[in-house]
Amino acid sequence: MKSKFLPYMIKKPEYGLLIASVSFVILMLLLFYKRRKDK
Repeated sequence: MKSKFLPYMIKKPEYGLLIASVSFVILMLLLFYKRRKDK
């Protein structure tokens, strides 16, 4: 899956950066929700 996105990241660095930031935000939200659920 990563090898498919690699050419796009090389062609459009800002697009790859956008995907990385969005996925990071989603990950943080998931961790926060999980932590809240445990309590």
